[in-house]
Amino acid sequence: MLQSGGITVSADGNVSWSAPRPPPYLYLHLFGAYRFHDKLFFCGVHQRLLGEVPWLFMWTDNYIMSGLFLTPAFSGELEAMFPEKEAVFYHLGRYLFHPTNRVWHAIKSYYHSNLAGVGQRVGVQIRVFQKKQPPWAVLEQLLSCLRDEKLLPETDAATEGGNGTTSRAVLVTSLSSWFYDRIRDEYGGRIAGSVHQPSHEGRQRWRDAAHDMRALSEMYLLSMCDMLVTSGYSTFGYVAQGLAGLRPWVMPRAPMWATDWREGLDPGNLPCRRAVSVEPCFHAPSAYDCTAARDVNLDKVSPYIRRCVDVKYGIKLVN
Repeated sequence: MLQSGGITVSADGNVSWSAPRPPPYLYLHLFGAYRFHDKLFFCGVHQRLLGEVPWLFMWTDNYIMSGLFLTPAFSGELEAMFPEKEAVFYHLGRYLFHPTNRVWHAIKSYYHSNLAGVGQRVGVQIRVFQKKQPPWAVLEQLLSCLRDEKLLPETDAATEGGNGTTSRAVLVTSLSSWFYDRIRDEYGGRIAGSVHQPSHEGRQRWRDAAHDMRALSEMYLLSMCDMLVTSGYSTFGYVAQGLAGLRPWVMPRAPMWATDWREGLDPGNLPCRRAVSVEPCFHAPSAYDCTAARDVNLDKVSPYIRRCVDVKYGIKLVN
């Protein structure tokens, strides 16, 4: 609005509408790669103006709740609504998401056929953004995480089901069947509940309703697991952990725009790290302090904001 002349800023810093009256509606486009002027949405003076507009239509590909908690216009009411900061997505997801009967049928049928009746369910969500990243490197990272965190038994351990040991099943979600085949070869004969993969689409299919329905059903299936291992940067994993109310073990990933698939991997060679909270990561927060007119370190301005383990510049809500 500032760039297009919709609002003006006076010499003393006051912001006002250029027209005599505010518009009847506004469309807010907060895409992930938004620029400085877009981030002014999180400033108090701009929120005062937006509050005068009857209808605000917003499109964003980010989970911006942690950013709203840092916005003075919203922080007080949000703190009252969500005293447990880690449970924001958990409550919003269960309140706002209403899968169709067809999706619920797919979830229930698969769960009762493959996952019910075992003592523990381990969910594994694999997403590879870098085409040059060797699949064997992803597999070794995953298997190391499962072993190091003792989420599954050692490969030379005895078969489950005897001597009072807990029976386990593994749910694998991935666009590729390659990982499922090798995890099944590694663990399938030694865990009582075996290894399962609901689908393997090969690639993400944009604007394909059937594909999206399968994806949603698998997010819910992951949320029914007792332990989760997810891929960094992935919305798929964020939704599953948020619906489940679980802190996952997150495997570092290079972002999709990186030139090297090793970018972002843990310098200490840790295959995975435990997320600091249940909440999804806000990938593109504004570090701009509107009052001070300078950037600040976001994880120092609030006791319930921390950096994400998978996105170094991202933030998330914590208790």
